[in-house]
Amino acid sequence: VPVTLKWSKHTFTNHLDIRPGSTSESFKDKVCSLTGVPVERQKLLCKPAWKGMLQDGITFDAAIGQMSELTVTLIGSADVLPDAPKERPKFIEDLTPEEKAEADAKAEAKALAESEGMIVALQTPPIARHADGDRPATEMYQYSRLVTGVPQRQIEDLLRRRRQENADR
Repeated sequence: VPVTLKWSKHTFTNHLDIRPGSTSESFKDKVCSLTGVPVERQKLLCKPAWKGMLQDGITFDAAIGQMSELTVTLIGSADVLPDAPKERPKFIEDLTPEEKAEADAKAEAKALAESEGMIVALQTPPIARHADGDRPATEMYQYSRLVTGVPQRQIEDLLRRRRQENADR
């Protein structure tokens, strides 16, 4: 019985056939060689020939030989799956209070080491910034009821630019 295979936007005609007495595994192997979709990721649907997905271990009977043509739909991807991460990600909710305090201390020490400078009278210690450069909600423009100033980030940018200008001279 000739088979037309539809997969994604592709249609394969006159490439496959199903013979009475053949197994579903042999048919899946033929589909794999034609499309590159691994057998374990194939879902083959064909309403007149079988119900639902084509299961493993099925032998096609003589009734399939009486059909003139079958249209089989393949659902599956030939893309290679990414490797599982070697280390399971840790979420802040999973940390113990001691681990959280240690992580906060490391982030603060890293931010302090990367800071350009601090004006002690107006600024608070630098805090860890997000990778995208947005200022966290804890970095404020008003440092006390009476003292306001620019954020630490802007002071560091200004000092960095001045240092570059002096180096270029």
